[in-house]
Amino acid sequence: SMELKSQGNILFQKQQWADATRAYSKAIELNPGEFLFRLNRAASLLMERQYDLSLLDCQEVLKIDPGNVKALLRAGRCC
Repeated sequence: SMELKSQGNILFQKQQWADATRAYSKAIELNPGEFLFRLNRAASLLMERQYDLSLLDCQEVLKIDPGNVKALLRAGRCC
């Protein structure tokens, strides 16, 4: 799952948002408890302007880590 996260990060840097989202989604399937994958997917979904889905990922992260600044900022950008 960490390899998929790395692939997602590379795709994100290349601004290939949909492909990055798919890579992060696969990483989440393999390791649903790793909130960093959701945090990264929230970022790529935000760039795809899929605000509702991005917000859902942010909310899941905040359930685990209520003070996560990145999740709070990304959630705010979704509204």
